[in-house]
Amino acid sequence: IGTYDLLIAPLPLRGIEAESVPLFRETLFLAVPEQHALASHTQADPDCLKGEPVMALEPGHALNEQVEAICRSAGATILHDFEGTSLATLHRMVAAGLGLAFLPALYAQGTPAPEGIRLLSLTGRKLQRTIGLAWRSGSPLAETCLFIAEHIRNGVRERFPSLTPLA
Repeated sequence: IGTYDLLIAPLPLRGIEAESVPLFRETLFLAVPEQHALASHTQADPDCLKGEPVMALEPGHALNEQVEAICRSAGATILHDFEGTSLATLHRMVAAGLGLAFLPALYAQGTPAPEGIRLLSLTGRKLQRTIGLAWRSGSPLAETCLFIAEHIRNGVRERFPSLTPLA
C-alpha cells in the first residue's frame, strides 16, 4: 500500500496502515506426495500429522503463521530448512517427497491440476484463510474500492463454488 492503489491479500494485514474488507474464504488442503501413505485418502485425521514434516512459505507470509499454528496444535514438525518462496515451490518440494504442505484452494484446485501430489482435507477442522481487498487509509478511492470488492465477491459467487464469499 502506498505503491499500489489496491491490494488483494490474506487478512489480517500486518505492518501497514490500510483499510480492508473481506472478499472470501478459501479452504486449505493438505498436500502429500503421491507415494505417501495418506495419498490414497481424500481426508485425514489431524492426528495423522503428529511427527510429520511440514513445509511452509517463508516467514512474513500470513500462510506461514497459519501453518505454524496448525502444526503446533497437531504435533507436526515445521521444516524451517525447506521454506518455500511461493506456492509453486511448496508444490514441487512436496512432489519431490521432502514433506507435506498446506495449499490454498485457488492454487490447489487451479488449472492445470497440481502434479505429483494428492490433496486432502482434514476431518473435524475446517482449515480456511480469508482473502481481502485493501487500500490506503484515507484514500479518495475508498468508495471505488468498495465497489470493486462487491464485483469480486459477485465473481466468486458465480465462478468459484468452492470459495465462500463474504459480505
